[in-house]
Amino acid sequence: KQVGQVITRQDRRDFSAAEVVRAMTLLGFTCRSLPQAAPAPTTSPGLTAFQRASAMLGEPAPVSASV
Repeated sequence: KQVGQVITRQDRRDFSAAEVVRAMTLLGFTCRSLPQAAPAPTTSPGLTAFQRASAMLGEPAPVSASV
């Protein structure tokens, strides 16, 4: 939201999330919605804290190279 504040000289709280996403998309940024959060397992026997955190984050989105 600070981008809008710098460009328009308006308070960043004046911009909705949708307006920010629309502006960033027009500037060439890739904006995607957040995936639905999976329910956290109560126990994961045999997994380390790092493995549990990695599983909760999911896989990275594929990035297409445009030349």
